[in-house]
Amino acid sequence: MSELDYVSRIPRRIEYDDGVRRAFTPALIQGCVGWWSASLGVTKDGSNNISAVADQVGGHNAAEGTGANQQLWVASASNGMPAARGNADGARALLMTGAALSGSGTIVFAFTKSTRASTYMLRGASDQSSSIIENFSGNALEWFNNNGVDRATFSSNPAAGAHVVSVVQTDGSSCVGRYDGTQVFSITPTAAITSPTIIGNLSTLTNGSNGDWMQLAVFNRALQLPELNRYQKYLGFLYGIAVAG
Repeated sequence: MSELDYVSRIPRRIEYDDGVRRAFTPALIQGCVGWWSASLGVTKDGSNNISAVADQVGGHNAAEGTGANQQLWVASASNGMPAARGNADGARALLMTGAALSGSGTIVFAFTKSTRASTYMLRGASDQSSSIIENFSGNALEWFNNNGVDRATFSSNPAAGAHVVSVVQTDGSSCVGRYDGTQVFSITPTAAITSPTIIGNLSTLTNGSNGDWMQLAVFNRALQLPELNRYQKYLGFLYGIAVAG
């Protein structure tokens, strides 16, 4: 079942100013400049190796042309929904042209934890820019930005299974992180949030995640809490995650 088929069965819908009631997707939130899902727009070979995942909003498609570095598409993962899976070699990734952010922005990522040491779940243009990392500090899941000057913990020891993390930055004032819907940090950023450009990490660095990712969305503004809660609850419904809020 595709994601859109699945969410069309959700009884709660949203009414917009034009009076049309539509099933929710993050693309309907103002400022969504990139949305990638393991259940939409996936190009894969007969062995389910992923060569591309289409951006459902802005044309920033994620791709990997080398077979040995491609993630594996899994038809039924968290809550029976599709996922893209890394590998024990840490060399599986998807690279994209970054969706432009405007100084403030929001990143929302649904995934399962990696069991490899010192892994990148999500990376910016360099390994020192906006990234979501795991197992660098014990078992911690962390936000990392500006050469580590901006660094904060989502969870010191994430439980097994699927999770949703989000980072919301208001330009020049605050950067707030949430883990499964609960705010877990608020820091004053020293550099602007940047768009992720790699799901995993470069194959040559071999420290990408071996976990699953299900969905990633990028917004070019700081989402208001009701908007963010709506999206995180949607992800919780899809992937069987207990999301607060």
